[in-house]
Amino acid sequence: MYKRYEAETLKAALHKVKMDLGSDAVILSQREIRTGGISGILGKKVWQIVAYRPVSDEPPAAPKTRPAPAPVAAAAPPLHIRELERQARLKIRRPVDHVVDEPALPFAELPSTLRSPAPSSKTRNFKPYTPAGFQVSTADSPDQSALRILLKEVRALSEKIAAPPPPVSDQVVLPGVLPAFYRRLLLQEVPRQTALDVMNSFFERPSLDVNDETKALEWLEERLAQEIPVAGLDQLLSTRRPRILFLVGPAGVGKTTTLAKVSAMASRDEKMKIAFVTLDTFRVAAAEHLKTYADLIQADFEIVLSEGEFASAVVRHADKDLIFVDTPGKNPCSPATLSDFASYLKHLTAAKLPGPAVLLVLSAATRLADLQRYIACYRTLGPAGVIFTKMDETQTYGSLLPVLETARLPVVFLACGQDVPGDIEPANAGRIARKILGA
Repeated sequence: MYKRYEAETLKAALHKVKMDLGSDAVILSQREIRTGGISGILGKKVWQIVAYRPVSDEPPAAPKTRPAPAPVAAAAPPLHIRELERQARLKIRRPVDHVVDEPALPFAELPSTLRSPAPSSKTRNFKPYTPAGFQVSTADSPDQSALRILLKEVRALSEKIAAPPPPVSDQVVLPGVLPAFYRRLLLQEVPRQTALDVMNSFFERPSLDVNDETKALEWLEERLAQEIPVAGLDQLLSTRRPRILFLVGPAGVGKTTTLAKVSAMASRDEKMKIAFVTLDTFRVAAAEHLKTYADLIQADFEIVLSEGEFASAVVRHADKDLIFVDTPGKNPCSPATLSDFASYLKHLTAAKLPGPAVLLVLSAATRLADLQRYIACYRTLGPAGVIFTKMDETQTYGSLLPVLETARLPVVFLACGQDVPGDIEPANAGRIARKILGA
């Protein structure tokens, strides 16, 4: 059924439609007309709406009702307000075993004890609760400290690899193939000043063609070899018997394995009679390890526990061509460690026995700063030479140049693996120079 509704304003007309037909009414038209007057002239303006309500066959929808609240568990005891405050301070989470369907109170109606306090200096300096008998430590654990150090070293190494090599010099321009050789030295971690000194030595040979890569490389190898002192084992051992080889070095560099390799070379190639004396009673199975090598080459073997026993063992094996002494890998910078080693050496002098040749065993894969620190620590023992092990565990050998310059000691052997009696060779300056050049 269509109906017309008129009112002075559109809003008033819509209100009439809604009150009569409801909110489902359909508006067919709405317009402004004039009523009264003569044929509409001088009539009053009103709004006219034509609308109707559609007829639906569906029954009217039932009024929506609010679901009944969940029943409250009667067994749950109420919490006192002080208990609530205590749990809030201690941040204890209590499991919820019942739900109270109550409307939330406005903030103004909450009890003052449950309102959040305004920020103040006291709340800023709040310290978490610590139960009695417990101590909270903010220091890193050993694993966290080790991980932090490892991440720092990895980050530094990544930055070092990504960084371009520094320029040769602000004033010097190298001709020919020399810039490529200079960059090669820097990539091998040769100190910059040392690399510049080597490059400047090219100008001492005006006849050298710096554009001939082969000849320039040969001359560079010879130049580096002059900076690398080497020595044979016979040059370091005493001419008096018994001749003693005393190996020292930090833990993990392979002293026992190196001792076995050198003794196997002496027994096999020089047909020497060998004896082993070990001072290493700290490392698990160290003595058994060395005794196995002694049995293989049919050499005598002894374990000593004191300085007096050491001197007596040397006297008992005075008929041998060579006595090898293995030492424990303790902290090299500990005064107690160095004092113990020095005490063993002094007992040999007191017994009027010839002094041993002390060889310092170092890993070529060790950082330059640590190598220089080890050399400074062991200098008090008067080492006669150096053995570099683990040559196969690194690809940068430039740190050997400043180490040898600081130590002023010759290189005796180079070791590069675990195979006995192989994986060791007498030191050769040319071979070390080629390693430094990455050749």
